[in-house]
Amino acid sequence: MDCNDARRDPCTIDAFGRNSYFYGKLLDEHHFRMEQQYMNGKRWLLNRLGVGMGVLCGLDVRLSEEGAKLIVQPGVAIDACGREIIVPAAYCLDNPRQPTDALGSPEGEPIEPGGTLTLCLAYHECEADPIPVMACGCDVERESMPSSVYERFRLLVRPGLPARHPGEISAEQCRQIFPIDPPEAFDRRRAACRTLSKPCTDPKDTCVVLATVTLPESKDRPASVDLCTYRSVIYSNAVLLDLILCLARRVDACCDEESPSTKEAVVVEKVGFVDPNGDPAGRLDDPGEVPIFEVSPGVAQIRVTFDRPVDVATITAGGAGSDPETFSFLVVAEEDRRFVPGAVVAESDRSVHFTLEASSAGKAFRPGGYQVTLFAEVDRARRRPAITGANGVRLDGEPAQLPSGDGTEGGNFTFRFQIGV
Repeated sequence: MDCNDARRDPCTIDAFGRNSYFYGKLLDEHHFRMEQQYMNGKRWLLNRLGVGMGVLCGLDVRLSEEGAKLIVQPGVAIDACGREIIVPAAYCLDNPRQPTDALGSPEGEPIEPGGTLTLCLAYHECEADPIPVMACGCDVERESMPSSVYERFRLLVRPGLPARHPGEISAEQCRQIFPIDPPEAFDRRRAACRTLSKPCTDPKDTCVVLATVTLPESKDRPASVDLCTYRSVIYSNAVLLDLILCLARRVDACCDEESPSTKEAVVVEKVGFVDPNGDPAGRLDDPGEVPIFEVSPGVAQIRVTFDRPVDVATITAGGAGSDPETFSFLVVAEEDRRFVPGAVVAESDRSVHFTLEASSAGKAFRPGGYQVTLFAEVDRARRRPAITGANGVRLDGEPAQLPSGDGTEGGNFTFRFQIGV
């Protein structure tokens, strides 16, 4: 029996050992501990080297109402060893002026008014649930031992600011990978490989920075909490993909001089509703909300105003029997998912209205819910055009806001309205 059962250091790069099972094997404390250490160690190693260190979600830091305490909201983080740190409920730090040691105990003099501090989150294990020891090993005899280990956290207060900003790449490394004037036959992949290659080292600081705080110089002024400058954040693959796609669209818009994306896209500026008498019935203030109109007099037209001239020929609708898949202005009844026959009429080069087809002239939309889509994405399979500005640039229809758009062409603009309750 190995009496020197040294526990594995999760922050050290080391070879793993795991149980080898066979029929009749005696499983003792050593092998059960090996099993846990193997599974935890492999997961923590992948977290550390593949995911990184920082906040996964939550863990916002706020001032209490009186401004003398710090409140950390629930959340999850991963420390520099790859261990998950979970704060399940809001936690109040009563005295943020008092620095602490690595165990969270008070250490040193309180931070002076006007000074700065760093609030960070550390992994902590708490042994609990003692039970009688039925048989002692070769270590010191004990009558009881903790039977559970609970994964907890500690909030640590450090005077001053962190030594460095978050991030793995320095400004000099960035210049080597993305030189201003790259030489001929420059290979960016090789440059990145040479620049970013690094040895496997043990982390020196495993505490996750949540915020830096500047204390007020007088009691009548609140402290200042900075959640971004030194805080490390881990982004999910879904968020990273969205950022890459957004960056790609920006690159296309900025670097392709022949692309119409370099020109400004038309956006939806206003959406209004007109009753059968030709009087205004209301307007759409927020595409995320659903305006509700009375059944009488109701709504007969939908008026859309753009911020600049549009190519009216690209704004198409149709009557009964037409193929709705070719419409760039489509109105659908939510009750049966059928399109509403109608026509688009240009009032000017910046304003059009959708009105019910001729057989329904003078009538209003029937009671129920409706969804309206202005298409900015070309669908060649369905022969659907995209609404286009007079400059040849497609409508900037996303996100759901007025004026519409995120600064680049494309994205269908959708909103809903309701007739009657």
